[in-house]
Order: sequence, then structure tokens, then C-alpha cells
Amino acid sequence: ISSDTVALGIGITTQITSPPTGTTVCEGDNHSFSVSANGSNLSYQWKKDGVNVGTDNPSLVLNGILSSDAGDYTCVVTGDCGIETSSTATLGVTPATQITDQPDDGILCEGENHTFSITATGDNLTYQWQKDGVNITSATSDSYTINSVAPGDEGDYHCIVSGTCGNINSDVATLTIGTATLITSQPSGSTVCEGNDYTFTLTATGSNLSYQWQKDGVNIGTDSPSFTLTNVSMADAGIYTCVVTGDCGNITSDMCPFGVNTVPEISIDSTGPLCTQDAAVTLSASPSGGTWSGNGVSGNNFDPATAGVGLHLIHYQATNGSCSTTDSTLILVGSQPVVNTSIVDASSSVAIDGSVTASASGGLAPYSYAWSNGDNDSIMENVPAGEYSLTVADVAGCETILSPIIIDFPDVLSQPKHSEIDIYPNPTDKALFIYTGQMNTGNIDILNVLGQRIFHKTFHSNELQLNVEDIESGMYFIRIYNENTDIVRMVKIY
Repeated sequence: ISSDTVALGIGITTQITSPPTGTTVCEGDNHSFSVSANGSNLSYQWKKDGVNVGTDNPSLVLNGILSSDAGDYTCVVTGDCGIETSSTATLGVTPATQITDQPDDGILCEGENHTFSITATGDNLTYQWQKDGVNITSATSDSYTINSVAPGDEGDYHCIVSGTCGNINSDVATLTIGTATLITSQPSGSTVCEGNDYTFTLTATGSNLSYQWQKDGVNIGTDSPSFTLTNVSMADAGIYTCVVTGDCGNITSDMCPFGVNTVPEISIDSTGPLCTQDAAVTLSASPSGGTWSGNGVSGNNFDPATAGVGLHLIHYQATNGSCSTTDSTLILVGSQPVVNTSIVDASSSVAIDGSVTASASGGLAPYSYAWSNGDNDSIMENVPAGEYSLTVADVAGCETILSPIIIDFPDVLSQPKHSEIDIYPNPTDKALFIYTGQMNTGNIDILNVLGQRIFHKTFHSNELQLNVEDIESGMYFIRIYNENTDIVRMVKIY
């Protein structure tokens, strides 16, 4: 009997014919280890530093290699006829070129120093700094310093970092150069008159400027290159400065002394009334030392003869430093009247029917009459024959005395009249009747001999009556005026 036939197979010995090879790669690269082997029913186990990795495959693929992937790699090949371990393949990983700290922008002032710097990792690193895309000579380290920056250094800076594993550009860092804070036009001080306005002004250059004005070292005003004092007083006198602040420094202006002069307050002593026959008089006012002007004025003297008959406006100007002011006064100048008389004799030595009529001219009308018998009219009548005297005075009190005469006194005092203006009776003690002709509207003022207004009325009719019984006895001016006409008359109130 024969046994069954048995087939005898001879397996292939497990043998690695091409082991993996080591290499050095850059971080982030890809790499593949491969092994070739003979044998039957082969399987593969890759190891890194003795620890299983990968899959059952004759190749081990590493993508996006990290520094932690560096190490010793082997492959254990298992077959029907044995187990074979490959020789070691060492993987070296070179760090990728990276910038871990970027350069910073810079805002500087002229003359300051600035350093751009970066921190980078990688292998065999080199550096090249650029300004506005152009290489900077000798700027080949991880920092670049500019000493004493100038406007021409403004621009965009970055660094190109080169290494075994690649090149990389840093972020752009911008360098801005601020303008130095300078005052190009200084403010100026002055001395002004109390009540005026004054402005301090300066001109400055720089960036982001602000202004702080000071008086005697104390902050005042607003953030402005000018500062105005309005309606100045003595309290505003002092030393003024301005502190200018900018990105590139602070600077204080020149000191500006500022003075304030008071405006003189004038008080003029009254003068007159005067007569053209009087000697020149000395004018006086406070403060003294001012300048007089007007008709009849010479220096500080007023000559009534030179000024002539009338109401004269005299000016006085007083000065304190650059400050001056003017005030005025009125001086009334009259003259001794020229008096003519017309006599009517009494009918007999015992009759009391005599009369004397006086008429006056010259000086300032209206006139006052004072007869020696007590009459005060221009006509003295119903008197007996005899010697009499008459004193006639104009409104300024300038007197003419006739003696001995038969009483000589003017009729109802009249004066040159405007063609359509009439004022009566004159003299009066109670009422004045005024006819203004074609002047239907206007104003009426009563002024005393010093030119002071004691009565005012606006009228809208050409016939009006004024009650004057409360006005003290004396000579007065009646002024009648509107926008077209201005007329002055004189009256006597007793």
C-alpha cells in the first residue's frame, strides 16, 4: 500500500535588500523612508527611536515634518522564513526660518536715535534691512539703529531673514519724524490805555502743537496762538509768556511786559462870564499840564477881547503816557453895551410926566436896566424933572453906567430875530410865548449862562407857551432846533 503524496515547499528567507536611508530636512517639509525586502508573506513595522510608528507598508511617509519628528528610524520586516530589522536611518530636522518678534513703528523727533529689531529662529540665519524696498548698506544684523534721525529717514522699514530653511520678510515698520517745536515769531508786549483791547500773538512750527498762555507764571487763556485782553484794567499789567508744547518738545516764548496807563479824568474850573474889556484870565483844570484850545486861547490863558462876544467852546486835553482825553467848557463873553437915551421933559417943575427912553446895543442881548429911582425897564416915565443915573448890563453882566442923565432905559428888550422866530414878552417872570414860523416840529432847550441845559421840550406846533415862573431870575439862552435849523435867542427871567 502506498501513502498519500505530500508536497514539500521551500520558503524564501526573509532578507532586506535595500534599507532606508537617513537624511536632514527642513521643518515643514515632507519625507518618505522606504525599504526593499525578499521573502514570503512579508509584513512591515516601522519604528522611531524603538517605538512603533506608521503602518504595514514598505514606505513610511512623513508630511509637514516637525522638529519632534527628528530621530532614528528602522523597519522590522517579518516573513515566513524569518524576521529582519533594517539598519538605522537618521532623520535630522532643521528649524524653518521664522520671525517671532516683529519690528515696531517709530514716531521720533529730529536728532533722536531709533533701533528697529527682530527676533528670528532658523538655521544659518542672515539679515538684510530695507527702507522703502531698497537694501540698506551694512544693515545685516537682527537690529538696525539710526542715530540722530532726520526728515530724510522717514519711510517704511522691514527686514529680509534668510536661512537654510527659507527666506521671510518681516512686517513693515514705519518711521515718522516729527518737526521740532520752535517759535518763529515771538509775541510782543506793550503799554496801552485803560479800557482798550490788546492781543498777544506768536507763530510756532512743530507737530500737534498746543498753547498755554501765562501771566506772571499763572495759566490763563485758551489753547490758541493768540490771547486777547479786552477792556484792560490796571489788574492786567504784568509779564506775559506762552508755553508751546508739541510732539518734539516744549518751548517758552520771550517774556512780554504789559503795562496799563490810566486815562486822565478831567475836571475844568469854571470861567466867566467875562467882558471884552476884561484882562486875559488863566484857565485851570486837573490834572494840570494839559493843552487848551479854542477861540481866544493862548497857552493856558483866555483873552476875552481876542475871542470876541459870544459863547465859546474851549477844549482841554490831558495826557498820561500814551493815553489822552479831552473835555470842554463854555465861556460866555459879553461887552459893555452902547446906550442911547431919548428924554421927554416934565411939563413943569412940579409935574411928574417926564420920561426917559434908553436903547442899548453891543454886547449880548437881552439887556437889564437899573434906574436910580428903582425902575428896571428901558423907559422911565411919569417922573419929575431931576438928575438920574442908569446902569445897563448885557447878559454876561458887562455894565455901562450913564450919570447924570434923565432916566434912560430901553423899551421891551429885543434882539436880532430870525425871520420867522418870535419870543415874547422879554423880560418875563411867568410865561414865554414862542412862535416858530415854518418850524412845526423840533426841540427847545433853555440854557444858563454856563451853557448848562435846565429845560428841554419837544414840540409839534409852531405856537407854544412855556411856564418859567419856577426858573431862578437871570439871563438865559433859548435854543430852538431841528435837523434843518438851529437858532439861539436870549431872554431875561425876573
